[in-house]
Amino acid sequence: MRVISNQNPLIKPFFKQQFYRLAMLLFFSTFSLFLSAKDSPKVDSIKPTVTQQKWKDLKFGMFIHFGINTFYDKEWSDGKLDPKGFNPSGLDTDQWCKVARDAGMKYIVVITKHCDGFCMWPTKYTDYSISSSPFKGDYLKMVVKSARKYGLRVGLYYSLWDSHEKTHDSNEPAYVEFMKNQLRELLTNYGEIDEIWFDGFWKKQRSGWETPITYETGYCNHMLVKKII
Repeated sequence: MRVISNQNPLIKPFFKQQFYRLAMLLFFSTFSLFLSAKDSPKVDSIKPTVTQQKWKDLKFGMFIHFGINTFYDKEWSDGKLDPKGFNPSGLDTDQWCKVARDAGMKYIVVITKHCDGFCMWPTKYTDYSISSSPFKGDYLKMVVKSARKYGLRVGLYYSLWDSHEKTHDSNEPAYVEFMKNQLRELLTNYGEIDEIWFDGFWKKQRSGWETPITYETGYCNHMLVKKII
């Protein structure tokens, strides 16, 4: 019978080395967890703000993505679609909001401008809007009126990226003023707005915005009103 001994001089140092490595790994992992637990606030102490809690309590809402791309059967566009293509007929925003209410929804978020730059309200600051289309009227006002008719809170989506507006890439301070002017329109002409949904920041995520977007335009309704109006 052949006996295989574990007394090989190469085996003991190998296992000894692995044991020390494992012990050190466990030690530093445990120490890191201890420091994290010590410095981090307890979960029970992290509470949402009053505004955050109100938003959480709404729970269920409708996101309405309707715009110029709808009439060209596109998901995205580059700000070059002809506004004449936007021409809804039989538009029934009451039906949309009644469905939302009947489904138990508490709010809507309406696209006011997507990254293509086409504005769904008659803004004074660009001709790339419903004002240049065959559709006569204020689409956004129609949706907001219907939402309030059916007891829904109103949120507005606004894209920071605008592929139609030339100053977006050529003159950042001017573009920030352009956005502030449009946001002032949205926040003063349509009654109480419960939520502003900004999108498109990632377009300049690598280079950053030289003009401080965070503080100039804000990320929540009260800051927008305070800073812009």
